Amino acid sequence: MAAPYGGAARVEENSLNRKRRTTTATGVRVSAGDGNGGAGAEAGAILSMLFEASPLPIIVHDGDGFVRSWNRAAETLFGFTADEARALPLPILGGEARNDLMVRVRAGQHGRLGHAVMRRKDGRDVHGALTFADVRDAAGKVSGGVVIVEPTFDEPASGGAPPDGHRVEAAQRTLGGIVHDLKNMLSAVRGFATVIAEDLPHDHVARGDIEQILKAVDRGAQLAQRLLALRGEWQSAVAATGASPSPPAASARSAGRGRAVPARAETVLVVEDDELVRLMTVKVLRRRGFSVLEASTVAQAEEHARGHAGRIDLVLTDVGLPELSGVELARRLRAGSESMKILYMTGLGRAVMAAHGVTSDTALLEKPFSPALLLERVDAMLAPNRPDSS
Repeated sequence: MAAPYGGAARVEENSLNRKRRTTTATGVRVSAGDGNGGAGAEAGAILSMLFEASPLPIIVHDGDGFVRSWNRAAETLFGFTADEARALPLPILGGEARNDLMVRVRAGQHGRLGHAVMRRKDGRDVHGALTFADVRDAAGKVSGGVVIVEPTFDEPASGGAPPDGHRVEAAQRTLGGIVHDLKNMLSAVRGFATVIAEDLPHDHVARGDIEQILKAVDRGAQLAQRLLALRGEWQSAVAATGASPSPPAASARSAGRGRAVPARAETVLVVEDDELVRLMTVKVLRRRGFSVLEASTVAQAEEHARGHAGRIDLVLTDVGLPELSGVELARRLRAGSESMKILYMTGLGRAVMAAHGVTSDTALLEKPFSPALLLERVDAMLAPNRPDSS
């Protein structure tokens, strides 16, 4: 068993289970605030958002092993809905493995199993690592546990028949969609975690836990890169898909340093259909002082372009919009203003984006991006037009 990864923690279960109860968990320390509203309520809402947006399955169970909380990633990987899972004792594990885990949790143990064989609703196996921790009530008694799953994607056994063309094509589309959604969620988690860190005092105890969240995002980004490489291999392309490694997450202890920056007068139009990514991006830009217009659809973006009284200096748009390519949207918007700058966002890398008309010299922000990288790219594109630019 891996070494413990933290100390006792305070978890506001209301954020995950909608129950008014406070417990402590060994291994992960998460604080939803002091319960007096304001920042505490906002932190609780963000905690709930992070739980649901996590790219990794997170399962909270009671002292008998029955599921109490089951996030979207768990639904996607294992096939059980949240309602179905809540009626079962840890359905991802067989009886012997489940009993062994419960013995460890009840004994107050916490750690990581490097390899576990789990099962889906349809009976298929899922291989991966499993991190577990005990959850304690206000009196310090173990009341349940938390399980986080890191699935692995093993190559098929040698000698097996290769899948036919239709199955390969379907698998490519599925992987592309998974990577897109995964990177969107990672961007949102990284962004909101950084925003929380910026608002905390420098010596706040939760900063260490936010650093762990950011490290988990980096590990998720590495998983996304592995999926991209696998997709590229299936396309008989070069193993590297052109997506550059995700930049290291900013330390929570350094988040917020240098925040005393001049307010910006420019207007940025953010076009992103993923709600979490859009909310995070808009929040970060407004905190820097930009005037921000937001759109979740092509129609909303075009309406802003027609109706905005001032100039739109920069359009920050996702490439893979549902109705229309972000590249085509940019062409439409720039038809009325050639000075408008365009910065694209994507989770699929430059090589894959070539099919959308994104060339090697196109300004591109690859997901999952940090707030610091977002601001750096936006500032770099707008700086030449500023009066004080040399």
